[in-house]
Amino acid sequence: MSFFERLAEKMLPVANAIGNQRHMQAIRNGLISILPLTIVGSFFVILLNIPIKGYMDFIAPWRDILDVPFRFTVGLMSLYAAFTIGSFLGKSYKLNDVTSGLLAMLATLLMIVPVNIKEGVTVAGDAISGRYIPVASLSSQGLFGAIISSLIAIEIYRFIKVRNIEIKMPAGVPPVVASSFSALFPTLAVVLIFWVPRHFLNIDINAIISYIIMPLKGFMTGTNLFGGIVTQFFIDLFWVFGIHGHAVMGR
Repeated sequence: MSFFERLAEKMLPVANAIGNQRHMQAIRNGLISILPLTIVGSFFVILLNIPIKGYMDFIAPWRDILDVPFRFTVGLMSLYAAFTIGSFLGKSYKLNDVTSGLLAMLATLLMIVPVNIKEGVTVAGDAISGRYIPVASLSSQGLFGAIISSLIAIEIYRFIKVRNIEIKMPAGVPPVVASSFSALFPTLAVVLIFWVPRHFLNIDINAIISYIIMPLKGFMTGTNLFGGIVTQFFIDLFWVFGIHGHAVMGR
C-alpha cells in the first residue's frame, strides 16, 4: 500500500465524520444550492469582458445594464448563502425552514452598517441621498461572516424553541399564522444579539476574520509557487469536507 493510500485510509473516517456533522452539512448544502445563481451570474461577467475592442465599444452604452444580473446573483452571494444555510440547519433541527432562513438573513444584514449619503448620484446621473446598504458587504467578501451569523442565528432559534419560549396561538388559528407568532421571540433575540454588538460596540465579524487571515492573504494571493499550493490545498480540503472550496476561498 502506497503512502497516499495509507493517508487516504486514515483521513477518510475523519473526513466522513466532519462531512456528516450537522453544521458542515448545512454549509455544504447551502453553498451548493446557490450554484445556479453564481454560474448564471458568471456568464454575464464573461459577456462584459470579452477582449475584443469592437465588441467592448458596442456594449459600452449598456454596460451598467448588463452588469445588473451579476450584481444581483454573485454580488449578493452572502445573502443567498445565509438563507440556504440557515434553512438547511433549521430543517436538520426540525425547525421551520423558512423562518430559519429568514433569521439567518436577518443576522447577516444586521452585521452591515448602512452608509449615509447626503449628496450623491446614480449611474444614470440622478441625485440621491439617504441610507444605503453597501452591496459589497453581501458579496463573496462577506461569505465567512454570513456563514457564522447564520449558524449562530439558528442556534439561538433552537435554544428558544427547545425551551418553549414562544407565543402559542389558539387551536383554530391557521398554522402559518401560529408559526409566525411563535417566531417573535427568536426574531427579537437575533436582532438584539447581532444589533447591539455590531452597532453599539462596533464588533465586525468580517473585519475580525479578515484580520486573522490577513497574514496568509498576501502569501496565498501572491504569485509565488508555495502560495498557490497552499491555496489549492485549502480548496481541496474544503471539498473533502463537502464544502464548496472555490466559493469559500474565492473571497
